[in-house]
Amino acid sequence: MSEKILLVEGGSDSSFFASLTKKIGINNLSIKPPVGFNQPSNGIDNVIGSLPLVLRQTRDGSISKVGIVVDADYTVNGSGPENRYNQVTKELKKYSYKIPEYSPKIDGFIFSGEEGMPNIGLWIMPNNEHEGMLENLILSSITNADQKKLLCHAKNSVQAIPVILFNTAIHSQKVLTNTLLSWQKDPGCGFSYLVRESLIDINCEEINNLRSWLSRVFN
Repeated sequence: MSEKILLVEGGSDSSFFASLTKKIGINNLSIKPPVGFNQPSNGIDNVIGSLPLVLRQTRDGSISKVGIVVDADYTVNGSGPENRYNQVTKELKKYSYKIPEYSPKIDGFIFSGEEGMPNIGLWIMPNNEHEGMLENLILSSITNADQKKLLCHAKNSVQAIPVILFNTAIHSQKVLTNTLLSWQKDPGCGFSYLVRESLIDINCEEINNLRSWLSRVFN
């Protein structure tokens, strides 16, 4: 039986999407980071490294539907949404997928291939347009009053730390998200907890766009 695959960068992404897809009724979906495709570790480089195997398996029918979710990251570290788009689609072009020039699409990308090849979806976190990562999407979707108070306090706390060891230009949102998670009823819980406990608004505009993309790719 062929699989529906959502390829993500790592474990945090996997747990987030496992909860989100369950909540919105997308079933029988395999959510896999690169280590699920014989890569030595997770992360964007190994997502790219996974694509030849994923694409070969779409060609032989082992995989019937494919979605790819990656972080845009930041231009200061050589990334950003356009660079990430070009990095991923370079591999898809090798398998004759029709790839237009990059143009921001808040509802995500879906590429068509040769006859017999499935469409492939691409979502670049947070919204296919701006720099950032999954954590940006999560923080922008917090509407719960108590969680907003905690987030405000987390921002003040992070700004007040006496020694900064992380790169503030790249990892501030990651630090804030993990600080917020450490203050939950289950301290240090994963991203799935925020979805499962309805601490983020999955009906806000940006997550609604993501939900719509998931439905178009997998339903």
